[in-house]
Amino acid sequence: MTARDVFNAMNGYTGAKPSSLQSERINESIRKYMGTILTLDITDELSKTNMKFKDERIARGTIQTNLLHATRVALLTDNKREMVGFKILEEPILYSYAKAKKQILTVDVKLLDTSDTISGTDDVVILREYLLQQIENMKNPKGFRDSKHITYEDIYEKTGLEKSDNRVEQSRFKERVKRILDSWKNRGYITGYKDLLFGRRSYGVEILLE
Repeated sequence: MTARDVFNAMNGYTGAKPSSLQSERINESIRKYMGTILTLDITDELSKTNMKFKDERIARGTIQTNLLHATRVALLTDNKREMVGFKILEEPILYSYAKAKKQILTVDVKLLDTSDTISGTDDVVILREYLLQQIENMKNPKGFRDSKHITYEDIYEKTGLEKSDNRVEQSRFKERVKRILDSWKNRGYITGYKDLLFGRRSYGVEILLE
């Protein structure tokens, strides 16, 4: 895979081309994951739950491996231009673990393309992923999330996005959230949303699913 493949997959595109800066940032992130060692100790979880996690990387309930096991390769395009790419050597361990716990959400890839209402900046990618996860949990019949409310404070806390003290920047942040929801409303993924108000101040949104 190349940075372009990752860029398109992240945004639900099919043939878009990332900028040089975007490509470099994606490549740098992949290299970082390749060099990050992850340790999981799930001994207690395996003994006390019905989870079955058969993986050769497990040694007595302990896993220690690269966050991403991949190799950097040189690829040739159809016009003989060389590009940097990566070959994934095995399924990422966090994905394997989440799959064993039945915590993988699958959605229509088109929902990642919100370009009809907002540009796909780094903040938007992070916001979109978080909002999509919360709404999918709302829709889950097992009731992983009973509340249809999403507060802006929760978004800041769970995504790690920095909250600005500037009111204009705060307003722009709220607008980005709403534009993502507008795109999903246009596609019929949600019925709509309403502001959650404390006095005259909006502190979040209520997702309407019916």
